[in-house]
Amino acid sequence: MLKSSRVLCPIIDIGNHAYKGAANTEVRGTLGGAVELVATKPIQLGEQVTYCYGDLTNDDFLLDYGFLPSPPNPHDTAALAWAEGSLLSSACAAAGLDVDLTANWRRVALLSALPVGLASLLITRGALEERAMVACRIAAAPDAAALRKCHGGKKALPSAGNEAVALKIAAAMVAIALTGFPDPDAESAEPSADVGVALATQFMDEKRQLCASALASLGDRIKAIQSHEAKGSLRGLHKGKEAAGVRKKSARKGTERPKASGFGAAK
Repeated sequence: MLKSSRVLCPIIDIGNHAYKGAANTEVRGTLGGAVELVATKPIQLGEQVTYCYGDLTNDDFLLDYGFLPSPPNPHDTAALAWAEGSLLSSACAAAGLDVDLTANWRRVALLSALPVGLASLLITRGALEERAMVACRIAAAPDAAALRKCHGGKKALPSAGNEAVALKIAAAMVAIALTGFPDPDAESAEPSADVGVALATQFMDEKRQLCASALASLGDRIKAIQSHEAKGSLRGLHKGKEAAGVRKKSARKGTERPKASGFGAAK
């Protein structure tokens, strides 16, 4: 049997899904090729038998098992069509940035970082996947030298201001994704009696919440950078005032200053 094959094992298939740490059993294979369902904690009479089906997205749960996990799935993702770089162009425009993505060094960097024929980039509950952030940093980098300093976009750009621009492009990508979901105000307040419709509504709602969470997280990171820059500017201004005060004090009348060697008449 191929390792990637999926089968329904009698008895074991009655177990319900629970995330790791919450499940009370786990599936194990034996040296003889058997499959066992082993309790990992005491199970009370009448308690559900649960094990983790895997760190799957809601797409996998719905298509393979016909349900959505509860509470909201921390491993869920939402896909954005890369469309040969059109997504990045649209995100830059949505962020109000005029970026030349056809510049040779940017074009080479994008081809190197993102595979040819890439179908989509993923939004996670906290942000964007690494490849998406790399693309955003390539667009935000002022020149090839800055891009080399951040290892081609795998790390934050050396300038906090440019990193904030990259995060704004990323936020624009997520905002584009949000426009593709139905307006929650337009949905019926009453839950549907049809199981299929109810699942579809829950599926779309959780994707929308995932994108909203990612957008909020990116917004917090932008605010943190801007706040740090503002504090740095204030510190610089304060030091400048202190230095000016020292200069003014030394320029006051009556302040004796040592004469430079070789100057002034000898007495």
